[in-house]
Amino acid sequence: MGTPSGDLDRAVSPGARPTAAAVSSSAPPATAPPPPATPPAVVPGTRQPPLDQLTAAARVAAAFLGAYATGPGCETDQQLVARLRPYLTERLASELSQSAAPPCGTLGPSVGQVVQLTSEGLASDGHLGFVARVEVTYPDSGQEETDGCELFLRHQADGWRVDEVRP
Repeated sequence: MGTPSGDLDRAVSPGARPTAAAVSSSAPPATAPPPPATPPAVVPGTRQPPLDQLTAAARVAAAFLGAYATGPGCETDQQLVARLRPYLTERLASELSQSAAPPCGTLGPSVGQVVQLTSEGLASDGHLGFVARVEVTYPDSGQEETDGCELFLRHQADGWRVDEVRP
């Protein structure tokens, strides 16, 4: 997230692509912790969806962030999108398939978890915004880092999906 091997902003700012020779990792990634079952914090004075919808959207946001930050250390754009597909709108999946995978790094597999998630409320276009802080640990080196981002979810027929991510 703060290093070349896992920046969240790679999801919206395409950077270097992994090399074909470095697509596999020596160790499978650990599993990200499950997303929270309770509603997130909210920015006071903002328009929020009903509590059950807010909780459902927060689960999707946390699961997406955990899945993005928990990875094998090196993967193609297609592998990244396949891993994140359950959380993405078609629009974002299409955008991410165009060089969104972080470049292969030397830190290896990573495990990410959301340490803070706050709802910014509903926008006039129906998007639900969240700000988040994500902690990433690299088991091979023991290195840890924390980074933040803003993400926007859209409610679809099959539930909430991440439609945009900003650093």
